[in-house]
Amino acid sequence: MCGPREVGDRCGQRASLALLAACVIYVLLVAYVPGFAAWSPLVCPTRRMLGLHCPGCGLTRAFACVARLDPLAAIRFHPVVVVAAPFAGGLLVNSLLRVRGHRGILGVVPRSVIHWGWLWCLIGFGVTFIVRTATWLMPACNPGCWLIPPATFPP
Repeated sequence: MCGPREVGDRCGQRASLALLAACVIYVLLVAYVPGFAAWSPLVCPTRRMLGLHCPGCGLTRAFACVARLDPLAAIRFHPVVVVAAPFAGGLLVNSLLRVRGHRGILGVVPRSVIHWGWLWCLIGFGVTFIVRTATWLMPACNPGCWLIPPATFPP
């Protein structure tokens, strides 16, 4: 992985880029390989064991819809993707630039934009968690299944 001459920040940047690349490859497999989402080994353990939609349920399929350029389906799977997708794209570009020895783009973006983005992601996950947990405990309180991701992924 990291050789003896690579120290500190450079090694961490390569590890971050490898993790991001693995996530991008997984999302692309979900997006473009028919049936991959159904038989994937990386299924949410909360959903598998409890039958409860966790706050992140549908996020991978939402990112896959973004990769397929279908924003309405992405929002239907998880509305937080509206804020999370630009952040993930920025993080990927920043990691690529940093590994290549450039400054990166996160140093140019004002800190307030990053902080507000994180705040909106946290609020979105919090609301999603409350609604999904309430729906699991009392299905009658959410008859339209608002914020519950669809069971099937579009072909």
